[in-house]
Amino acid sequence: MQRLVCAVLLVGALALPEVAQAHASLVRSQPLAGGIVARAPSRIVLEFDDDVRPAAGSEVVRNDGKAVHRGLEAGAQWNQGPWRIGGGVTLIDAKRRGSTANPALNGQSPTNVPKQVLRAQTAYRFASVPGLEVAGQLSYEGRRNVLPDGSITLPSWTRVDAVLRYDTKLRGANASWTLSVDNLFDRRYWKESPYQFGHVYLFPGAPRTLRLGLSVAL
Repeated sequence: MQRLVCAVLLVGALALPEVAQAHASLVRSQPLAGGIVARAPSRIVLEFDDDVRPAAGSEVVRNDGKAVHRGLEAGAQWNQGPWRIGGGVTLIDAKRRGSTANPALNGQSPTNVPKQVLRAQTAYRFASVPGLEVAGQLSYEGRRNVLPDGSITLPSWTRVDAVLRYDTKLRGANASWTLSVDNLFDRRYWKESPYQFGHVYLFPGAPRTLRLGLSVAL
Protein backbone atom coordinates (compact mmCIF):
# COMPACT_ATOMS: atom_id res chain seq x y z
CA MET A 1 0.00 0.00 0.00
CA GLN A 2 1.39 3.37 -1.00
CA ARG A 3 0.59 6.47 1.02
CA LEU A 4 0.72 10.09 -0.16
CA VAL A 5 2.20 12.42 2.40
CA CYS A 6 1.85 16.20 1.98
CA ALA A 7 4.58 18.51 3.19
CA VAL A 8 4.95 22.26 3.36
CA LEU A 9 7.74 24.70 4.09
CA LEU A 10 7.19 26.38 7.45
CA VAL A 11 8.49 29.93 7.37
CA GLY A 12 8.47 30.20 11.15
CA ALA A 13 10.84 27.28 11.62
CA LEU A 14 13.74 29.72 12.00
CA ALA A 15 12.87 31.30 15.33
CA LEU A 16 14.62 34.64 15.04
CA PRO A 17 13.20 37.92 16.36
CA GLU A 18 11.63 40.90 14.61
CA VAL A 19 10.74 39.61 11.16
CA ALA A 20 11.11 42.41 8.64
CA GLN A 21 10.28 40.54 5.45
CA ALA A 22 9.63 36.90 4.65
CA HIS A 23 9.03 35.23 1.32
CA ALA A 24 8.76 31.48 0.85
CA SER A 25 6.98 28.90 -1.24
CA LEU A 26 4.39 26.47 0.08
CA VAL A 27 5.04 23.25 -1.79
CA ARG A 28 2.88 20.15 -1.81
CA SER A 29 4.48 16.78 -2.26
CA GLN A 30 4.08 15.20 -5.68
CA PRO A 31 3.67 11.42 -6.19
CA LEU A 32 6.24 9.87 -8.51
CA ALA A 33 6.72 6.36 -9.87
CA GLY A 34 7.76 3.52 -7.59
CA GLY A 35 6.08 4.76 -4.43
CA ILE A 36 8.17 7.93 -4.20
CA VAL A 37 6.65 11.15 -2.87
CA ALA A 38 8.91 14.13 -3.63
CA ARG A 39 8.85 17.71 -2.46
CA ALA A 40 10.25 19.97 -5.16
CA PRO A 41 13.04 22.34 -4.06
CA SER A 42 11.58 25.53 -2.64
CA ARG A 43 13.32 28.89 -2.39
CA ILE A 44 13.62 30.66 0.96
CA VAL A 45 14.16 34.41 1.38
CA LEU A 46 13.90 35.76 4.94
CA GLU A 47 14.99 39.05 6.46
CA PHE A 48 15.23 39.74 10.20
CA ASP A 49 16.15 42.80 12.23
CA ASP A 50 19.47 41.90 13.81
CA ASP A 51 20.45 41.91 17.48
CA VAL A 52 19.60 45.10 19.34
CA ARG A 53 22.67 46.92 20.61
CA PRO A 54 23.19 49.72 23.15
CA ALA A 55 23.65 53.13 21.55
CA ALA A 56 26.98 54.80 22.41
CA GLY A 57 26.81 56.48 25.82
CA SER A 58 23.17 55.56 26.34
CA GLU A 59 21.10 52.79 27.90
CA VAL A 60 18.66 52.96 24.97
CA VAL A 61 18.79 49.93 22.71
CA ARG A 62 18.28 49.87 18.95
CA ASN A 63 18.47 47.51 16.01
CA ASP A 64 21.66 47.49 13.99
CA GLY A 65 21.38 46.02 10.50
CA LYS A 66 19.62 42.93 9.25
CA ALA A 67 20.22 39.21 8.87
CA VAL A 68 19.28 38.11 5.35
CA HIS A 69 18.60 34.39 4.91
CA ARG A 70 18.43 32.77 1.49
CA GLY A 71 18.25 29.07 0.84
CA LEU A 72 16.68 25.98 -0.63
CA GLU A 73 14.67 23.16 0.94
CA ALA A 74 13.78 19.82 -0.63
CA GLY A 75 12.62 16.39 0.53
CA ALA A 76 11.28 13.02 -0.57
CA GLN A 77 9.65 9.91 0.87
CA TRP A 78 9.44 6.36 -0.49
CA ASN A 79 6.71 3.94 0.65
CA GLN A 80 6.75 0.35 -0.53
CA GLY A 81 5.41 -2.69 1.28
CA PRO A 82 6.67 -2.69 4.88
CA TRP A 83 9.31 -0.01 4.19
CA ARG A 84 9.10 3.76 4.59
CA ILE A 85 12.19 5.85 3.82
CA GLY A 86 12.34 9.63 3.64
CA GLY A 87 14.34 12.72 4.32
CA GLY A 88 14.83 16.39 3.70
CA VAL A 89 17.67 18.87 3.31
CA THR A 90 17.83 22.63 3.87
CA LEU A 91 20.71 24.76 2.58
CA ILE A 92 21.00 28.22 4.13
CA ASP A 93 23.10 31.17 2.96
CA ALA A 94 22.68 33.80 5.69
CA LYS A 95 24.58 37.09 5.87
CA ARG A 96 24.68 40.19 8.09
CA ARG A 97 23.94 43.42 6.19
CA GLY A 98 23.56 47.09 6.98
CA SER A 99 25.41 47.24 10.31
CA THR A 100 26.61 50.77 11.08
CA ALA A 101 27.77 50.24 14.68
CA ASN A 102 30.29 47.63 13.51
CA PRO A 103 30.56 47.52 9.68
CA ALA A 104 33.15 44.72 9.91
CA LEU A 105 30.28 42.34 10.75
CA ASN A 106 28.63 42.87 7.37
CA GLY A 107 29.04 39.71 5.31
CA GLN A 108 29.42 37.48 8.37
CA SER A 109 26.98 34.63 8.99
CA PRO A 110 24.46 35.47 11.74
CA THR A 111 24.98 33.68 15.04
CA ASN A 112 23.38 30.28 15.65
CA VAL A 113 22.43 29.64 12.00
CA PRO A 114 23.77 26.40 10.44
CA LYS A 115 24.54 26.33 6.73
CA GLN A 116 23.05 22.85 6.28
CA VAL A 117 20.27 20.90 7.99
CA LEU A 118 19.62 17.25 7.09
CA ARG A 119 16.99 14.82 8.36
CA ALA A 120 16.69 11.20 7.17
CA GLN A 121 14.23 8.57 8.42
CA THR A 122 13.62 4.91 7.77
CA ALA A 123 10.96 2.56 9.17
CA TYR A 124 10.01 -1.10 8.77
CA ARG A 125 6.72 -2.82 9.73
CA PHE A 126 6.91 -6.49 10.71
CA ALA A 127 4.39 -8.63 8.85
CA SER A 128 4.81 -11.39 11.43
CA VAL A 129 3.65 -9.06 14.25
CA PRO A 130 0.84 -6.79 12.97
CA GLY A 131 1.19 -3.27 14.33
CA LEU A 132 4.90 -3.54 15.20
CA GLU A 133 7.29 -1.06 13.57
CA VAL A 134 10.94 -0.16 14.11
CA ALA A 135 12.21 3.21 12.92
CA GLY A 136 15.31 5.38 13.02
CA GLN A 137 16.20 8.99 12.29
CA LEU A 138 19.51 10.64 11.46
CA SER A 139 19.82 14.37 12.18
CA TYR A 140 22.68 16.58 11.00
CA GLU A 141 23.26 20.32 11.42
CA GLY A 142 26.26 22.20 10.08
CA ARG A 143 28.72 24.58 11.71
CA ARG A 144 27.35 27.84 13.17
CA ASN A 145 28.82 31.09 14.50
CA VAL A 146 28.84 31.62 18.27
CA LEU A 147 30.10 35.21 18.15
CA PRO A 148 28.98 37.81 15.58
CA ASP A 149 32.52 38.17 14.17
CA GLY A 150 32.83 34.41 13.58
CA SER A 151 35.91 34.12 15.80
CA ILE A 152 34.26 31.25 17.72
CA THR A 153 32.08 28.61 16.07
CA LEU A 154 30.25 25.46 17.06
CA PRO A 155 31.19 22.40 15.00
CA SER A 156 28.61 20.43 13.06
CA TRP A 157 26.85 17.58 14.83
CA THR A 158 25.14 14.31 13.91
CA ARG A 159 22.66 12.35 16.04
CA VAL A 160 20.83 9.03 15.57
CA ASP A 161 17.50 8.27 17.26
CA ALA A 162 15.59 4.97 17.27
CA VAL A 163 12.04 3.96 18.15
CA LEU A 164 10.02 0.76 18.46
CA ARG A 165 6.29 1.31 17.99
CA TYR A 166 3.35 -1.04 18.48
CA ASP A 167 -0.14 -0.07 17.28
CA THR A 168 -2.99 -1.88 19.03
CA LYS A 169 -6.40 -1.29 20.60
CA LEU A 170 -7.35 -0.62 24.20
CA ARG A 171 -11.04 -1.13 24.95
CA GLY A 172 -11.84 -0.49 21.30
CA ALA A 173 -9.75 2.70 21.00
CA ASN A 174 -6.70 2.97 18.75
CA ALA A 175 -3.54 3.05 20.85
CA SER A 176 0.22 3.16 20.24
CA TRP A 177 3.01 2.07 22.56
CA THR A 178 6.44 3.56 21.83
CA LEU A 179 9.87 2.73 23.19
CA SER A 180 12.39 5.26 21.92
CA VAL A 181 16.06 6.01 22.40
CA ASP A 182 17.17 9.57 21.68
CA ASN A 183 20.88 10.01 20.86
CA LEU A 184 21.35 6.27 20.43
CA PHE A 185 25.18 6.43 20.37
CA ASP A 186 25.33 8.86 23.33
CA ARG A 187 27.25 11.55 21.42
CA ARG A 188 28.42 14.65 23.28
CA TYR A 189 27.91 17.87 21.33
CA TRP A 190 26.79 21.50 21.53
CA LYS A 191 23.38 21.70 19.91
CA GLU A 192 22.93 25.47 19.53
CA SER A 193 24.23 28.85 20.69
CA PRO A 194 21.74 31.74 20.85
CA TYR A 195 23.34 35.20 21.11
CA GLN A 196 21.41 38.19 22.49
CA PHE A 197 22.37 41.56 23.98
CA GLY A 198 26.05 40.62 24.02
CA HIS A 199 25.48 37.33 25.87
CA VAL A 200 26.15 33.82 24.54
CA TYR A 201 23.98 30.87 25.61
CA LEU A 202 25.37 27.40 24.91
CA PHE A 203 22.96 24.46 24.91
CA PRO A 204 24.44 20.94 24.98
CA GLY A 205 22.73 18.07 23.22
CA ALA A 206 20.89 15.73 25.58
CA PRO A 207 22.68 12.46 26.42
CA ARG A 208 21.23 9.09 25.49
CA THR A 209 17.63 9.13 26.72
CA LEU A 210 15.17 6.23 26.95
CA ARG A 211 11.46 7.02 26.67
CA LEU A 212 8.35 4.85 27.04
CA GLY A 213 5.08 6.31 25.85
CA LEU A 214 1.43 5.47 25.27
CA SER A 215 -0.99 7.43 23.12
CA VAL A 216 -4.71 6.66 22.86
CA ALA A 217 -7.18 8.13 20.35
CA LEU A 218 -10.26 9.04 22.39
